[in-house]
Amino acid sequence: MTTDTAATQRAEQLPVPTSATLARVAAQAGPCLTLIVPDRHPGAPESPQRTQAKGLMDAALRSNTDAAWSGKVRSAVEDFLVKSIAEGGGPGFALYVTADGIQSSQAPGAAALGVVSNHPFLLPLVESAMAAQHLWVLGLSTKHVHLYEYSAGVATAVALPGGVPANLDAAGHFHTGGEPGQSSTPGGKGGVRFGTSGMRESARDSIEHFCALIDRGLHPLLAGHPLLLMGVKEEIAAYRRVSHYDSLLHTEVDGNVDILTPPQIATHAHRAALDEYRRIGEEVLAEFREMRDRARTQDDPHAVLEAANAGRVHQVCLRAGTELLGANGEDVLNAIAVETLRKGGEVYMQPQTAMPVTQSVCAILRY
Repeated sequence: MTTDTAATQRAEQLPVPTSATLARVAAQAGPCLTLIVPDRHPGAPESPQRTQAKGLMDAALRSNTDAAWSGKVRSAVEDFLVKSIAEGGGPGFALYVTADGIQSSQAPGAAALGVVSNHPFLLPLVESAMAAQHLWVLGLSTKHVHLYEYSAGVATAVALPGGVPANLDAAGHFHTGGEPGQSSTPGGKGGVRFGTSGMRESARDSIEHFCALIDRGLHPLLAGHPLLLMGVKEEIAAYRRVSHYDSLLHTEVDGNVDILTPPQIATHAHRAALDEYRRIGEEVLAEFREMRDRARTQDDPHAVLEAANAGRVHQVCLRAGTELLGANGEDVLNAIAVETLRKGGEVYMQPQTAMPVTQSVCAILRY
């Protein structure tokens, strides 16, 4: 294994950004050097990532007057780059460096950034980090039921619990309580229907019985984590009709699960988690607009930042791609995000089309 290959693998093993990651970074006292280096494939025309990182760092530290602090930060970054980042290229990453040390995470798709400020610059990672990092994926098929656990960007196949039928035929050997026994599938002896309409109803009842058994058998394992449904639309619809699970994702994936690889399953799971994060953000924005108690709403950025500093922000929506510099040269929206996370609040990035240019922040206050 070459040195670059080993470094690339280490870079890929950097922590996936999560809400816990952001909370830890947000808790660090400033000043903070933030470096975000974008993805780069080896051999691409852009400069190698180590070179990019050093360039971004040099530019960011140029205006810093604390030579001792800058020297300590520079040493920490250079040591990290040699040990963890390939000379040529690899996945994008973010570094947050303070006098207390360095924290890192993956930053897929993020644009290059180098800045020193009182707050770590977290906005590029908020959406990916705040989306669910642990969920289950159920591949519905009358021939073969699949179950995957998705965690931190990786999907792993999981054996079905004993009370879950592996296919439609096996469902006929379960009572509705999920234990093996005499068939209770509608359409068996004593329940035969005649005619095309009756056959369709029987088939529908059989599928729903099958789905109900799966739903009941999975409850203890899922433990309340989000569940993504994948499979043929009709079977997904049947599952939704009979399911009593409260954490079914609104997003679903239509298609043959049998032909998908675990990395492809992981991609679908990540997209579904982002969709759910955005959907919740839309609900928060709608609640903000409909709240009767306007004393608990605020859309003035500086007033929201003051409330965030005081721990009063419960949920806040921020307009993506919007820069708002304060008197000290810091991005006010980023400061709001950091202070909200520090105090246990929720941050939702919203697309530019969801919020007018004149309204870059909408906050629901605790009091």
